[in-house]
Amino acid sequence: YSARKEKELRVRLVSQSRFKANLEQEMKLDIIKFISCSGIMVALLIFGLFRNLRRALLALFPAIFGVTVTFGLLGVLQITLNIFHIVALPLVIGLGADYGIFMVFQEIKTPSAWTIKAVKISGLTTLAGFGVLVFAKHPSLNSLGATVSIGITAALCCAIFILPHLLRLNEDKHA
Repeated sequence: YSARKEKELRVRLVSQSRFKANLEQEMKLDIIKFISCSGIMVALLIFGLFRNLRRALLALFPAIFGVTVTFGLLGVLQITLNIFHIVALPLVIGLGADYGIFMVFQEIKTPSAWTIKAVKISGLTTLAGFGVLVFAKHPSLNSLGATVSIGITAALCCAIFILPHLLRLNEDKHA
């Protein structure tokens, strides 16, 4: 190997370990950039919708919870992040925020059992659609399915079981 030989042959020698390290570094930067952009855009839209900091934060809570549980579980299971995890996390953010929005709207309008039912069905249909990818033999599809399934399950449980209690906290203070 020499620089002159590379130039003559018009090839470039690439170290596999160095390439992997560079790719991992770029992926970490992309993860931070994509998750941050997705989170900021969703937060701005929700703040614009509610024009109330408390309600907006409560609506965002299932999305934050879903992403946190996803990262936590992937870390505990020692699953290395890949590009398909990056693709899946904005889905968790957006869908988790949807569940939060519907639940917070209950506080504004007359509470309805139909809203909870709609959020449950919405979450379960999303899980059915993406959850089957967990059983895929291809690692990429499996990663996408696992990430969405973990995140959506956590966001859905948060929206249905935790968020109503947080919404009632404000009612108890004013009662």
